[in-house]
Amino acid sequence: MTSNVPYKGQAGEANQLSPSVWANIPLRNCLDLTGGCGQLVKSLNIPMAAAGVIDALGGGDVIIAGASATDKITAAEFGTEIQLTATGHIVFGGMNPQIDISAATRWACEISLANATAINHGMFFGLASFADSGAAITTAGNVLHATTSVLPTQSSLVGFYKDEGAATVEAMMKKDAVADGAQVVHKAAADTMVDATFTRWGMNSDGRNIRYYVNGVQVGLDLPIDDTDLPAESDLCFVFAVTADAASDFIIRHYAFAEAK
Repeated sequence: MTSNVPYKGQAGEANQLSPSVWANIPLRNCLDLTGGCGQLVKSLNIPMAAAGVIDALGGGDVIIAGASATDKITAAEFGTEIQLTATGHIVFGGMNPQIDISAATRWACEISLANATAINHGMFFGLASFADSGAAITTAGNVLHATTSVLPTQSSLVGFYKDEGAATVEAMMKKDAVADGAQVVHKAAADTMVDATFTRWGMNSDGRNIRYYVNGVQVGLDLPIDDTDLPAESDLCFVFAVTADAASDFIIRHYAFAEAK
């Protein structure tokens, strides 16, 4: 069943949520808060402190940002174009729902984005613990290091990770106290970004297994939710984190996340 996909029938695959990611998740019901919780973002709500300056306190779709993270934010076809400064860092997402993987609920998330220069920007998309060891994601550098894109040791993550300076994207997981470079790679080179070309990263869980998707196609094998390398926290939030050590722009066309009870 794909009738719950809001982008169904819209021209251009980059503008559509992937049926393979969302077929078993009643996203429309979740958005209505009936039997679940979710969010679908088609144009980012980014609070500004001044022209070209994201409010460092967050708000809207921004959890945390560098005080001078951007040179500009402009509307783009079906999305939002963001030009980062050479030291920019932003974490987008929301606090609700919060996922406990072991609770065996159904959940899904997906993002459609393009990078002007594929190797620029460190990126993470997926689930991150809100407060690993007291280090909350509302503090800069607790999802990705704010300038180097290194994975902080205290972070618990499940999703897609791209290092600054690389175009390849890995499907991965990392528990609290696991250092950068020691994360468990579920699928190496799950995606390779191409300059100014849209790609979609998605994940879902049917309560038994987690699956990773790139452009609607599963990458890697099913991952059982009792895998001991998965984070054990019950406060995993859906986030997209991006850092930069070089000024460059990217576009987010949409992202969505939901949990079905």
